[in-house]
Parts: sequence; structure tokens; C-alpha cells
Amino acid sequence: MAFLPALLLLGAYMSSTTVPGPALPSLFPLPQEIQMLAGAPFVFDKSTRVYDATGDHASRFLKALVKNASNIDLKSTEDRSAVGQKGTIAFVPAMPEDGVKPEGYKLTIKNGSATVKFVDDAGAFYAVQTLRQLLPNSVETRSATGNPRPATRLDLPNLTITDYPRFSWRGMHLDVSRHFFPPDFIKRYIDFIALHKMNRFHWHLIDDGGWRMEVKKYPKLTEVGAWRTDTGEVWPGGAWNMGGLEFPGKNSGKKLYGGFYTQEEIRDIVKYAADRHVEVIPEIEMPGHNLPAMIAYPDLGCDLKGADTGMPKTNVFCAGKDSTLQFLEDVLKETMDLFPTKWIHVGADEVWKGFWQKCPDCQARVEKVGLKGDRATANGYRADHSPEENLQSWFVRHYENFLWRNGRTLIGWDEILEGGLAPGATVMSWRGIDGGIAAAKSGHEAVMSPTSHCYFDYGYEGTSTKHVYGWEPVPDVLNADESKFILGGQANVWTEWIATEARVEYMILPRMLATAEVLWLDPKKKDWESFSKRMGPYFGRLDALQCTYQMPAPEVQYGAVIFSDSAEVPAKEVPGIPFSLRYTTDGTSPDGKSPEYKGPIQVKADTLVSFAYVNSQGKPGDVARVSCKKFVPTNDKSELLQGLNVEGVKGDFSKVPDFAKQTIASSGFASVISNAALGFDHEYALRFTGFFEAPADGLYTFALSSDDGSTFKLAGAMVVDNDGLHGMGEKSASIHLKKGLYPIELGYFEQRGGKGLKLIVEGPGHPKGEVPESLLWRKGQKPKRQGS
Repeated sequence: MAFLPALLLLGAYMSSTTVPGPALPSLFPLPQEIQMLAGAPFVFDKSTRVYDATGDHASRFLKALVKNASNIDLKSTEDRSAVGQKGTIAFVPAMPEDGVKPEGYKLTIKNGSATVKFVDDAGAFYAVQTLRQLLPNSVETRSATGNPRPATRLDLPNLTITDYPRFSWRGMHLDVSRHFFPPDFIKRYIDFIALHKMNRFHWHLIDDGGWRMEVKKYPKLTEVGAWRTDTGEVWPGGAWNMGGLEFPGKNSGKKLYGGFYTQEEIRDIVKYAADRHVEVIPEIEMPGHNLPAMIAYPDLGCDLKGADTGMPKTNVFCAGKDSTLQFLEDVLKETMDLFPTKWIHVGADEVWKGFWQKCPDCQARVEKVGLKGDRATANGYRADHSPEENLQSWFVRHYENFLWRNGRTLIGWDEILEGGLAPGATVMSWRGIDGGIAAAKSGHEAVMSPTSHCYFDYGYEGTSTKHVYGWEPVPDVLNADESKFILGGQANVWTEWIATEARVEYMILPRMLATAEVLWLDPKKKDWESFSKRMGPYFGRLDALQCTYQMPAPEVQYGAVIFSDSAEVPAKEVPGIPFSLRYTTDGTSPDGKSPEYKGPIQVKADTLVSFAYVNSQGKPGDVARVSCKKFVPTNDKSELLQGLNVEGVKGDFSKVPDFAKQTIASSGFASVISNAALGFDHEYALRFTGFFEAPADGLYTFALSSDDGSTFKLAGAMVVDNDGLHGMGEKSASIHLKKGLYPIELGYFEQRGGKGLKLIVEGPGHPKGEVPESLLWRKGQKPKRQGS
């Protein structure tokens, strides 16, 4: 079933993992060592004192939490003798014999006192985050009026914790170029990072979607490059249309979308992050992905003089012009002034070399520095380097050397390996793990961020929380010495199709918790059942933080129901989860006011039944819809032919269109369901119609894969809805069918980029495989084949 992988998370909430003594608290990430102790809890009251050897660095965060939840002002004390006394929380430097590691801490709560031992401020801060998660959820709730909340009892369980991170790089990324997010949300995002003991924020500030960082020397970068035409497509409040990006300027009269961060705002955010031990890594994308800069300052690009490059607009900096190189050095100088981080990210991914191939300045550079093509293998990673690929390597080396002279380290996506890696560069491996392996084997530091587990713009169907939790950042092909070069990892949030703050939160929560635990905890101590059991109560904390998070769609037995008289529509309810299962029968999405599910829903007419989990805030999760249709199949094939009719239309779609409102560009028939049925290239939609033959009574499971969207209906009932703009992805559903013929309608659209379409069926009389022509029928005269 399409909903099963996501449901595994819910099902495990009630797992029976046995923990000696009291149950483990809901801590994320789980500490390396934790022992629950018996005894009366530590209770906060007006006499509670705080001794803080960090000054107020650690205790001020704790004081704010307690004040918010209980209106108690914790008093500080400088009396060292108070350490260990009843009613005192103490932050004290660890002694060598304590064995506390960097960023680590030891926490002991017993006999009415709490003591934190640390070796650095980061460790003390992370201890506060543990205390925060041990306290009731009310510490997170903010008063609507801004006034302190009524007093709430706050206590801490007795325990001992020894904790420290596995990796030094524990990161989250956010793309603000495609969609802009205001400073307050950036701080909220950093709060999520800090709460879960992560320490890197990769801020993707520059890309084709917009230039988001103020640069004093080049004001047009934000005056022009931060504001693109808002076409109103796809997402309200800021369309994303990769093929139609325009930056017309503020006086164009067009509706604009965008924004940027002033240098003052950036400094404030960097300080905010540093106070929470989060290092902000800026990404200044080069030499590609920079359409806004090309439009703001056209001379930065190649002078192509009408040359046919195969691309409509240049988004690549000219590597042959000294003036362009100086421009980027100027930008990096201001970047380094704003960001004190060791690393500056330069991107360097997906650079279209066709511009450089046609550019006389770039070719002169190739000739001047002797960049010949070769078939050598660089770092064991890739062979067959063209002169232009070697020019990119030269370009990256130029800026690696520039940053090194300024005391910084260049980091880039794994494309920086191509043509030879700059001597001091750090590799961020995204195209799988090979880039990180190559970097580590050649003695270079690497950050692992493979699409398989770390791309949170991918849907939960393919990248579930459980799947993320199963990630191991250190490839097993590396030996112990090579493994030391793996700094850690991070999850990435690209925002082409993520336009709102709520959607960002939905895409990272709860997967971010899995990433945090993977990067913190000893892998031998990872346990999915423990994670799942702790996750159930933790949703209450996310509610208190007013987060939007993913609640998986309920599991339903059928994706659609086709019946002759009446039918029952069941859903599987998991007992004990922190959500209520609710439903509607009018096509609307369930909410907190919808009826609770008490048993199978009885239907006697065409109906759309919708199920969803609803949390304590009345917010619904993902919806499972079951289309119910009255229909009696026939077995008469006397006037039918094998195959399906297919119609095609041209257009820029964001979902499967209503073909009745479209102008048909081409038609024919197909023996199999494929995106190539009519031979269209890009920006088109197809509709397949005819009949599907169920050769016997029984349960049929259909799996629909597509890039971009697709829908599959039988007898007018939506069986699989895989619509919308997305990469290649599969959804599946089951339906019980009587033997006979059922009208079929399958819609598909392709916008641009990748494309693909496949329908798999498994059922009585047919093993799992693509739907064969023998089960497909159509009306009409047999025309000339136009594809298959």
C-alpha cells in the first residue's frame, strides 16, 4: 500500500522495547549513556539556585524556559559550595578524570540537586537542551499576550547521562533562493537545529531563483537580482517556473516576488546562531546557477555574440574574464566579513559547459593556462575530462587559493572533484557516496549528504523517517584512517516546491530528528523501536512549539472501492498513538471537528471518503482518500480492439489537466502505457483511455510511477493519485475487482527536466509487472500506430 512505509513510524510508537527501570524519556538525539534512577524528582521553586561557571551562557537559556512555563525567576549564585546541594543546578568545569569529551557533558540529577560537567561552552549548552527536553512541554508554549504563563509544576527525573557527539559536522541546509524566508523564520530554523544538538546551518543564499545577500559594492545584485517576476503559477505567494525566470527590475510594472537579507540582518542571524553553537555556512554559488547576477551585471557572463550554446540564457560566470574573477573575489570579501565561519561554500555543481565552449575569453584562458582534455582519472572519481571540465577545476582552485590566503576553507558539492580537487578543499557528497569516498581516500575532508537519505525536499513516500534513520554516513569501504576524514553529514531542503514556512517545517519534521540522532549517537546504540517509542510523546513538544510536522496518512485497505449495491470502507487505526483518526464523506479534508473513526464506513452511492490523523492542536496530517463508485462491469469485447486510445496536448502544466478544456495536438493508440506514446519532448500532457480487463475476481494492486505527475482512474474512481510537480516517484494502491471490463483513464504531464511513466499491476491471473496489452482494450477503428 502507498501509505504503509509512513505508517511504520506510527505502528512502532507502541513497540514493546523493554527498558530496565523507569522508561526512557523522549530525548532527541538519544544520549550515549543514560541510566534512570529511582527517587523523588528535582522540583523547581522560588528557592532554586543556579551556579554557572560559563558565566550566564548556559543558565540564561534555562532561566528563560523556567520563567516562561512557571513564572519563577531562577536566582544565580557564585557560591561554589552550593554545588551538589539540594535545590541547586550547577554547571561546573569537568576534571580530566571525568572523561568529558568536546561538545559533551555529564549530567547527574539525584538527591534534589542537578550537576552538569563540561569542557566547553557547547557541552554546557547541549546539557541545557537535554534539561529542556526533560521538562514538561509547557516550557515551549508561548503566551498569546506575551505575558508569563500561570505557574506550572516543573520537575526533572533522577538520572545520570554521559553524552557527546559522534561527528563534528551535524548540519541542516535551507535554500532561500528559490523561495525567500524572512529573518524571523531563519532564527526559528536555527532554534530547531540547536534544540536537537546540531551545529551547522548551511545557508544557500545564491542560485538562479534569486540573489539573497546584500553586497555593498554591487547593489544591483539585490536591487535587480532579488526580485523575479511572480507569474502566480504553482504556489501562491511566489511562483517557481525554472524555465521562465525573469528579473525585470522594480520599475517594470510587473508583479514581483523575492526579498534579500541586509548585512545588518545577516550579522544579527550569525550572532543568534553563534549564541546557540550553530555555525552558519554561506553558499555563494559559482560558477553556475547564477542567473540573477548575469541579469544584474551582464558583463559577468560570456560574450557569446549569437553563438548557439543549446541554452536560452547564460547562468554561468565567464571563467575567461579577469573582471569576473575580481567581481567574485569582491563578493567573497564581503561574505567573509559577514560570516566568521571556517568554511565558505561555493557550490560549483551542475555547471553547463556549453557557454565556455563557445566563449572566446574562456577558450583563451584554456589555452593560456594549458588546460588540455585528458582521460586521466582524478582521485579515482571520474575520467574523460574535457578542457572545459578542467577549466572548472582551475576556477575552483583559484578561489580555494583565494580563500586559503584569507584564512578560510573552500567547500563545494562533489563536482569539485572533476578535473582534480583543489589542495585544501572540503567535499560535500550529494550524488550518492562516491564523492565522499574519493575525497577521504585522497586525504580530503568530506561531509556526507547523499540524495538517498538527506534530501528533505523529497516526499515521505520515498524518503521516510525510518529510511533516514537507517542512514550510515561512513561508507564501509573506508578503513579507520580514511574514515577520520568524514566530518559528518547534513540534510538538505531545496525549495523549488516549498514556498511556505509551514511546508518547510512539514518536510523536516520528524525526519530532522532521525538525522540528528544518526549524526550524534554511536551507531551500535541506534534502535528504531526506541526512536519510534520516544517519538510518540515528542509530538506534544512539537505542538507546544506550534510546529507543522508530517503525520502519515492512515493506512486504508483499498485505494478505491467499486461496488454494485453497497460497500464498507475500512481504515486501520493504530491504538495508543497521540493522534485521533477522523473522516469525512463529502470530499473535504478531515479536521478536529470531523467525526472520529469508530469502524468501517458504510457507502451506498458515489462517495469520496477521506481519513486523516488529527493532532492535539486540531491540525490534520496527510489524507488518505478512497473514491467509491457504483459500477457493474461487463465482459463484452465484441466491438473492442487491443490497446488504449491516447491523446496529447502541449502546455506548461503543474498538474494533470482537464483534457475537456484542452486543444488536442495529437492522438493515436498505444499498446503499453508510456510517456513516449506520442513522441512529445517537453511540456506536454497525455491521456490514455479505454478499458482494463480484470481476468478474475480478486484484489489488484496498481503501482503508478511518473516524473512529473500522473493519475489513474477505473470506472471514474481515483485509484492512484501521483499528481503534481515532482521527480520520479511511485505511489500504489489496491482495489477489489469483479471479473470484467472497467473504463480506464490515466493522465500524465511532463513539465521539464526528467520524464517517465509506468503502470505496474499485480493480481489474480497476472504476476507483478507492467500492464500488458492483453488486459487493455479500446473502442474505435484501428489507426496507424504512433508509438508504444
